[in-house]
Amino acid sequence: MHAINKVVDHIYIITLDIHGSRKSNHKFDFERFPGVDGRKLNVKDLEKKGLFDSKLAKKVRISKKDMTMGEIGIAMAHKNVYLDIISNSRESAVILEDDSILLPENSNFIEKVFAELPSDWDLIYLGYHDFHMWNMKTQAKTIFDFIFASVGLKKMKPKNVWNRYAKPFSKHLKIAGCSNGTYAYGISKKGAEKLLNIQQPVHQISDHLIKNASMKKEINAYLAVPPLFAHDYECESTRELIDSCN
Repeated sequence: MHAINKVVDHIYIITLDIHGSRKSNHKFDFERFPGVDGRKLNVKDLEKKGLFDSKLAKKVRISKKDMTMGEIGIAMAHKNVYLDIISNSRESAVILEDDSILLPENSNFIEKVFAELPSDWDLIYLGYHDFHMWNMKTQAKTIFDFIFASVGLKKMKPKNVWNRYAKPFSKHLKIAGCSNGTYAYGISKKGAEKLLNIQQPVHQISDHLIKNASMKKEINAYLAVPPLFAHDYECESTRELIDSCN
């Protein structure tokens, strides 16, 4: 049994039919979970059913832009996985997008990473972008940004400023800060319930959902050190492919 199958109850790989051939060479057991094709969605129907909120999406996004059809589809796919985790009473799972790559040189850290997670963990980034470390430079920046945010000179809320940078936790874990990437992460059943509750209705892209929940301390999120998965940039972006058709 592969190490990653030992540490969680189930592994999902989210993929669309158009990408059915991706990642068939993984050496671990997984379920190929159907993605949501944004091209086939009707925003008005989703809003009538209470599944998506365009006004709320614009309100919470810094750019004040609405979610694209590709972003809505990806967000709904991740939400569907959370529902599956809960309905099947899986205590833990790994969620992968089909453009993720397991880093063989770091695979021997898998069991060590998961062994260090505290009992109240909700989510762990197994791969990530924008890994901001907590050091003297970022501490000083945080103090200034906190002051500016407190007097309304910065858009971020003061409490989010403090939680923006990843901080030390253990040998193979960092407390997550403002990290991006939903191509590879582990999640507990409790974490899935929390994110499902926040994303009701869908109003945040999947990356922002987790990043914001982490910064607001709505979930207990961590980073694997070193990262166990990478993003395959040679694969065509599903979101960009779908949005280019609209």
